[in-house]
Amino acid sequence: MRNLYEIRNDAKSEKQKWMKIREMKLIMNYYRNLKSKYGIKSPILKMAK
Repeated sequence: MRNLYEIRNDAKSEKQKWMKIREMKLIMNYYRNLKSKYGIKSPILKMAK
């Protein structure tokens, strides 16, 4: 059986990973909105398709 400390560390890294993914999605949505609003052409906005 794994000790509580290991389990807690796993949960923490899992949460950080999830937060990062969520952040990326928010950023992509932000750029997607900009693009649809202004029709801006830039490398980052192309990625956000």
